[in-house]
Amino acid sequence: MTLSDFLAEATRLAKPCKNYRFAKAGEQQNGYWHGVAAGELCVSIEREGKWLNVYLDEEYEAGRVELSVQPILSDRPLVRTAGISLPPIDAVFRFGSETVGRYLDANGWKREWAFNDNFKGDAAHEYNQEWSRQCPLYYEGVVATEAGWNIPWPDGDWDGLLSHEFVLWTFEESEPWVEVFHSNSGYSVFQRIT
Repeated sequence: MTLSDFLAEATRLAKPCKNYRFAKAGEQQNGYWHGVAAGELCVSIEREGKWLNVYLDEEYEAGRVELSVQPILSDRPLVRTAGISLPPIDAVFRFGSETVGRYLDANGWKREWAFNDNFKGDAAHEYNQEWSRQCPLYYEGVVATEAGWNIPWPDGDWDGLLSHEFVLWTFEESEPWVEVFHSNSGYSVFQRIT
């Protein structure tokens, strides 16, 4: 496989997302940034006709989500724009085509193994660099992303969260990075610290 092959796989697996940045005067406000403080409200976004308010716990581990019909305002309003979220390399390995499967076999790797520096195929490393260039975790200007792909953290819970809806990921004032997931049992909030 080449980098072009990986990009073709990634394009097929890409998911739509919404990127939030700080609003300029006159722009429609779709959210409000409150900050990353233990035990406090972090962010409020308008989602599916309701306002999703994310609160952090005091131990920097989890949090809770409260829904409301009106926003909780702050002096840091957010505006959102449509975007595309490319999958992390682990998702390409896991969900890629049979071509990816053959590439992994040729490099002595299994689909469920996490990518790391021990992987020998150059194209995977090249894709990982390309993915990093488009991921808001690695550049400035995006406060949060709604939907798209989440990434595998060292916590090791990525596999268990694949069946959940990925709702939100914050980048402003990190660490911690805040992630929100939704499942039949409700919302789950994770605070990620490396």
